[in-house]
Amino acid sequence: MATNHYRTEEFYISEGGPYHNAIMKMHLHNRVFKLALLILCITWLPLVIITFFEGTLYTGVQLPFLKDVDMQARILVAMPMLVLIKRIIDIKVAKVVDYLPHSLLSPEEWQGQFTSVLDRVRKVINSKYIEIALLLTIVTINVFFNGSFVFNLEDTTTSWRVRTAPGIHEVSIAARWAFYVSVPVFQFLFVRWLLRYFIWVWLLYRLSKTNLNLVVTHADRSGGLGILSLAQQGFMYIFVALGIVVSGEFITQLLIDPAAFPAIRNEAMGYIILCILLIILPLFFFNNKLLNLKHEAQFKMSDLSADLSREFEKHWLSDLPIGERLVGKEANSSMLIDYQSMYDVLLQLRTVPVNLRDIIAMAVLLFIPFLPILVIHFSVAELVSKIVGMVV
Repeated sequence: MATNHYRTEEFYISEGGPYHNAIMKMHLHNRVFKLALLILCITWLPLVIITFFEGTLYTGVQLPFLKDVDMQARILVAMPMLVLIKRIIDIKVAKVVDYLPHSLLSPEEWQGQFTSVLDRVRKVINSKYIEIALLLTIVTINVFFNGSFVFNLEDTTTSWRVRTAPGIHEVSIAARWAFYVSVPVFQFLFVRWLLRYFIWVWLLYRLSKTNLNLVVTHADRSGGLGILSLAQQGFMYIFVALGIVVSGEFITQLLIDPAAFPAIRNEAMGYIILCILLIILPLFFFNNKLLNLKHEAQFKMSDLSADLSREFEKHWLSDLPIGERLVGKEANSSMLIDYQSMYDVLLQLRTVPVNLRDIIAMAVLLFIPFLPILVIHFSVAELVSKIVGMVV
């Protein structure tokens, strides 16, 4: 298939909006490690300092700050990850978008329709009103629920979140910082990424409605659409970050009630399956096109097969001497073998541009945040014996 030479303006889905403009002014947009460190200095470090002066950093209460697995998973691990995955997702998505005008779209289709879709996407991700509305929604929800997910005043366990003294039972200063600063920052980063993902899903939907130059015999067994899974794998890290938070909550439950392991195991498996579905389902937008492509190619190649086979049999299964049969080249055996190879490739064409290996890789990646749960519930020796038993 001939390729066209229309290049796209670099498309980075994480860019745009007040947040990106702010880190641009601080020259941190390409320094994700420094940005992650800065955010930790705003969200996590003040909690360390405040709990140190309140006497609840590592001791002093039943649940000191550094032993609060739920909060450490959310603030210390998952939140920096939401910053660090920027380059991974941007690079993968940019490569996929740059691939479109070269291999999947004709110049007319690219210039006539899809560039306008990209312009609309850029306008959405650059909108300051969307991010402001997003931030206001997060603050409103937090105020409405009064921070019940951050601290529980009715909990009898002494904690860094509640300041307790004779006649005093109130939210600690550290918990207020967590409620008004740390947790909203995490929520903003996560929901912002989630919004970017749904914008990408909409972009895939619009792509599925264009006239795609799909190739039946493409090596990716997906007509040339296999590269889309590259971007989907990048967005998987958003759900891995959320999985770290979920795992932190599960660990807290497990430490309180070891008998909760079966329920936790089932919920973790459900979470992994749900995330895989969220990543794979947008690829089903292309199911109809790939199915039609496969059926049409089967009809065409079946007709070709009949003509080629008849010509081959007529030439090679005749009563002519072998010397005379070798002179003719209009129906040689190598042509028939090449055709059979092409037909085998056609039969392997996937109707959804994802393979089992990709799905297994996603499942393994999503499972990693839940490994500490197994380590806590089982002894190391018992865990190793179970793994060996599964392998052997």
